[in-house]
Amino acid sequence: MGKLVVLMFTAFVDMVGSTMILPLIPFYASRMGANGAMLGVILASFAVAQLVSAPGWGRFSDRYGRRPAILVGLLVSSAAYVVFAFTDTLPLLLISRFVQGVGGGTVGVLQAYVADSMRESDRAKSLGWLSAATSLGVVVGPAFGSFLTLLWGRRAPGLGAALLCLAISAFASRYLRESSERMSVERTARPRSHATRGALIHVIDHPSEPAARLILIYAVAMGGFYGTSQFMPLVLANRFHVTEKNVGYFFMYFGLMGVIIRAMLLGPVVRRLGEPRVARLGIMFLAAGLCLMAVSESWSKEFSDQIIRSAIDLGRKFEYDEAHATHVAQLCASLFHQLREEHQLSSRYEVILRIAALLHEIGLFVSNRSYHKHSLYLIRNSELFGLGKKDLLLAALVARYHRRASPQPTASTNSVP
Repeated sequence: MGKLVVLMFTAFVDMVGSTMILPLIPFYASRMGANGAMLGVILASFAVAQLVSAPGWGRFSDRYGRRPAILVGLLVSSAAYVVFAFTDTLPLLLISRFVQGVGGGTVGVLQAYVADSMRESDRAKSLGWLSAATSLGVVVGPAFGSFLTLLWGRRAPGLGAALLCLAISAFASRYLRESSERMSVERTARPRSHATRGALIHVIDHPSEPAARLILIYAVAMGGFYGTSQFMPLVLANRFHVTEKNVGYFFMYFGLMGVIIRAMLLGPVVRRLGEPRVARLGIMFLAAGLCLMAVSESWSKEFSDQIIRSAIDLGRKFEYDEAHATHVAQLCASLFHQLREEHQLSSRYEVILRIAALLHEIGLFVSNRSYHKHSLYLIRNSELFGLGKKDLLLAALVARYHRRASPQPTASTNSVP
């Protein structure tokens, strides 16, 4: 088995484990009482740990070899994932995320392994394949994490990531051989401790130089992108009631779009327009996307239709009168539109009203007596695509009080007689 293939598979599985838990961190931190500032510290700790640990991993790999550094990094990450799985306090969550960053600091070692093992003419292509493997891991990991959460609860993604790291450690220990140029690297490529600091100072002191200007532009753009994408789970949860059980699929979509654009569109566009123009267009598209994310609050038609289909499936489960329910929902939608100037509610409330109309008689499945109260209970304790607890409760209450009775302060929102 070739060195590059083994390394690509190792990097792929490692990235799957890392991204399995990434979209879940904001949910866990919020549940533990973290405010925005504390969540930012927890999310940033991973990158800080990577930055701090990378030079140490480089020195370690130069002295003991690339292979031992990669294996130790995987074991460190595995331990951090176990802590993440069982943490129930913010300090432990912060520690686990920081240790994950330390384990992830071996990215430079992976690249150095490729540089040591491949001929100079093949290095760029080999690094591209390594990047493709990690990008594929970014696509698969988040969805896998949400899938495990759906099956076995909140501890499953952390334990799953730990098991993946242990498994790939055993695989790499057996099949990943040491890079052939390690000894020459030790003799000729001793790390220069002040090189990075000097380069940073040069960029700051000479911002008008082309290279420095490019670095600063890249830093600002990527800071804006990663600074907002880390909080995307909370945005999705607040506006569209996405949960840990499905947030990974959104991140899978984001990652897949990135892979498709890099693999299929970027090359032809660069050849046609040139690198400077494509860079400017990329920044403009990034800014436009961030602005759209800031103002996107309404549900799209496709998203609303999926919610309605989910409600219809729930109604069929409880053997409702579909023709009657659909007719009532159409009447409700018509009244909603006719009275829009009076109530001035957004279109998402129309969807909630239609759900209540579709499901207002599912309580008949339980009993003819007080069926509206049974409908409240069934809707309140069911899961509908795209709806959080508040929207489910609102739909359940509309179904409960669709008759002449008015809500009372002492009325239960989750019990049946």
